[in-house]
Amino acid sequence: MSTKTTGWNSPTSSVQVALALDIGGTTLKGAAIDTAGRTLITRTLPTGPPGEGVLHRALAILETLKTESVKRSLHPVGIGVGTPGVVNSTTGTVEYASSLGWTTMPVASRLTAQLALPVLISHDARAAGLAEAHLLPPGPGHNSVFVAIGTGVGAALITDGTVMTGATHSAGGLGHTPVIPGGETCTCGQRGCLEAYFSGAGLVRRYRSQGGDPTMTAADLASGLAGDVGARIWCEGIHALALALTTITLLTDPGTIIIGGGLSDAGDNLLHPLEQTMSSLLAWRRPPALQRSFLGVRAGQLGAAILGFRAAGFPNSGIRWSPDSVTDGSPLALGGNTSPQPIPDLREHHGRS
Repeated sequence: MSTKTTGWNSPTSSVQVALALDIGGTTLKGAAIDTAGRTLITRTLPTGPPGEGVLHRALAILETLKTESVKRSLHPVGIGVGTPGVVNSTTGTVEYASSLGWTTMPVASRLTAQLALPVLISHDARAAGLAEAHLLPPGPGHNSVFVAIGTGVGAALITDGTVMTGATHSAGGLGHTPVIPGGETCTCGQRGCLEAYFSGAGLVRRYRSQGGDPTMTAADLASGLAGDVGARIWCEGIHALALALTTITLLTDPGTIIIGGGLSDAGDNLLHPLEQTMSSLLAWRRPPALQRSFLGVRAGQLGAAILGFRAAGFPNSGIRWSPDSVTDGSPLALGGNTSPQPIPDLREHHGRS
């Protein structure tokens, strides 16, 4: 287990923290995060083989975080978890997650029974989108869409701080939205899905199927290093993404579309042609603002922290984050003027929701 902590000990127990856990395919990333978005303690552990053991390792991380927080006079108030799979946030159950080997896994109840703290869980892309949206300024932009483009494609639709989950807890399945009628076969069995054209796996598969260099990666295609074939595959992929995002724009009218995941590292090589293509597709309105993820790989964990505070009944106004406080992925070297001041229990004034 990888461990990082600060050397700070508060004289009181009034600094409230959420215990946040981001469950990934290879790594479990846990942290104690305060209401200002500052990461005070972190723990990581390999996800390990699928099955019951994943939950045992998750429990181990959270138990360690809780114990260490109490030792340092921090006050854990709730637990938030972001996880892949079909996630029922209402019951706290992961209905199905193939990568974790879970079927009907009662994550929230198991964690609450062991740790005696309220728990809220969500799909990992929704948790990441929640964190990104939390940093947007008030106004129309606060209605947003977060799109995570890595090996696959996932999305979160956020309106006034609320993430859409859907009737079957599957909202945000942007990668399996058909965008090319009768197009190439997707791994899900449908034809023409966005993920078949614009995802890390889809880009590489299409490039290699047309005689491309097998050593080239999706990042190479994004950087223009894969020759004419790579450039064409990249442009076709952006067109497919623009079709999907144009449909989302007309259906949900977001103020901002945030692009995250590994392919967001393409930066302007992605955002500029995407904006131009969306502008050409939207005949009577401008596309929403397009921006790259601000939080990067930390978005899922920070979103889990928001879930933890919500599980404890904190209102959104009680989670006072700023871009400066959340961008440092290392535990703070707390001391002198950087030591957090005691934070009042916000639930006393707002009640539990």
